[in-house]
Amino acid sequence: AGTLDEFKDLVTASPGSMPIPQPLPNSQTPAGESFPTNASGANSGAIPGWSSNRVLVAEINKNHQFTVAFFICFIAALITTGFLAFIAADTGGWEGAALVGFIGGAITLTFVVLYLVCFCKFHYRCWAVANARTGSTEVTPGQAVGLLFIPLFNIYWYFRSYGLLSQLLAKAIQPLDYDPTYRPNTGTAQAMCVLKVISIIPYLGTLAALVNIILWFIVIGENRKAATHLLRDLGA
Repeated sequence: AGTLDEFKDLVTASPGSMPIPQPLPNSQTPAGESFPTNASGANSGAIPGWSSNRVLVAEINKNHQFTVAFFICFIAALITTGFLAFIAADTGGWEGAALVGFIGGAITLTFVVLYLVCFCKFHYRCWAVANARTGSTEVTPGQAVGLLFIPLFNIYWYFRSYGLLSQLLAKAIQPLDYDPTYRPNTGTAQAMCVLKVISIIPYLGTLAALVNIILWFIVIGENRKAATHLLRDLGA
C-alpha cells in the first residue's frame, strides 16, 4: 500500500496526524444528553464510533432485558396473587384473602416500579439515539418518557412517543441499511397506538389490551435492535 499514491499518506502518517472525524451533517446531541468522546478527548460526531459506544449498547440491552423480565414478573405476580387470594377466601375466609392480597400486592407493586424504572431508561436512550442521528428536536427524550405518565393525555402521546420514535429510527437506519431486519416496522408501532385507544372501550378494550401487550414486546424489541445497530455503526 505504501507504494501506491492513493494509500501512501495513510500508511506513512503518524497516529497524531490522523484527522479527527467531524460530526455528521444535521446531527446534534439532545439538550442535557452527553455521549463519550474518542481517545483524543474530542467528540467524533453526535454519536461516537462503536469503540466508544460499547457502554451505551450494553446499557440499552440490559435495560431492555430487565424491562421485559420485570414486566413478565409483574403479570405473573398479579395473576398469582388473585389466584391465591381466591383460594384463601374459599378455605380460610376473607381475613386470609386480605393478607394474601396485601403481600401479593406489595410484591406486584415492587415489580411494577422496577419495570417502569428500567423501561424509562431504555426508552430515553432509544430516543436520544434517534434524535442524535436524525437531528430531530421535535420531541426530547425527557418529553417522550415523562408525558407518558399523564392520564388521558398519554393516549394521544403514545402516537408521539412510540410512533414517532419508530419513524425516526427507521429514517436513521435507511442510509446505512445493510440488513433490512434492523429497520423498525412503523406499521406495528402505529397499530399498537391504535389498540391503546381501543383499550379504553369496555369489554372490547380487554381483548385489545391483551393484543397490545404482544405488540408492545415486538415494538420495544425492534427499537432496541435499531438503536444498538446505529450505535455500532462506525459512521454514527
